Amino acid sequence: MENYTLNYHKTFLADISKGLQAALDTYNNYYIEQAIYAFGSPKNDGNAQNIKFATPAQNHCFTDYVLLEQQVEKQKIYERYLKEQTEAKEIPLLNKFVPSFENSYTSLFRIVDIDVEEGIIYFDDVLGVNEGQEIAIVDKVLADTIDKNPVNMNFLMFFRFIPFLGDFIDLNDDEDTLKGMTNGYIYFFEPQEERTIIKEYKKMAAKVRVSKSSSKRQIAFTELDKKYGKKLLLS
Repeated sequence: MENYTLNYHKTFLADISKGLQAALDTYNNYYIEQAIYAFGSPKNDGNAQNIKFATPAQNHCFTDYVLLEQQVEKQKIYERYLKEQTEAKEIPLLNKFVPSFENSYTSLFRIVDIDVEEGIIYFDDVLGVNEGQEIAIVDKVLADTIDKNPVNMNFLMFFRFIPFLGDFIDLNDDEDTLKGMTNGYIYFFEPQEERTIIKEYKKMAAKVRVSKSSSKRQIAFTELDKKYGKKLLLS
């Protein structure tokens, strides 16, 4: 825990990536093929590193789907790795994050407050996935970027929220707010598009090739990002 403070972001994300990369390296093709089918039409040559999306965020979302969302034979990729690769050196590191992985989820969020000094951004869940639980992400770089232009406060954001749980529960020092992080990608949408986006999301969700509602969100919002996605204003 000594390495994880409110300025944790790079270390925390790097450790998650290190653990999950081992699982991806082991079961790459086994899971990637199913994910390609679910997402529809990313251009690829069978290698996860060469799947092409229009933006880095879309590519990161696809990888996030493979690592933390998709189930093949009722197992997520990290669950399979923990079960079958019991002697791997990454197992202790990966085990630390299991409670956070199991309680992570994607949704469309609206900023309600920001603490620029501490790098904490507070959100309301537009889709109601979290059933009213106030959440916050700790990301000093993102907080500073949002603060550069007041218009940025109005953007809607779609991302995976990974809460600080298990070994990292001590980072949650506010009983009313669950703190956590994103998994390295965010889709940004203008607030005036909210009704249109939600309407189209519901239509798309009914057509995607998976049954889980959480999987439907991730796939549908990747398509919505292609049509409505925006970038934060840097000045």
